[in-house]
Amino acid sequence: MPPLEKLLTELAKIGVRRPRTHALWVDARDTPADIEAKRDRLIAAGRARPDDTFVCVRWKRRDGT
Repeated sequence: MPPLEKLLTELAKIGVRRPRTHALWVDARDTPADIEAKRDRLIAAGRARPDDTFVCVRWKRRDGT
């Protein structure tokens, strides 16, 4: 049977998850509340966690609106 310290270390490694980076495609017309809502939807859907990093990628529509 492995020593208790080794067992605890192995269990800690299993539960550790490194934060991921997610890109949020943001239109020029999006308000800060819209951006936060997109982030919250990803978290609610289970595709992201609150401790993940979110990067806003700004883009402009071709039609210029």
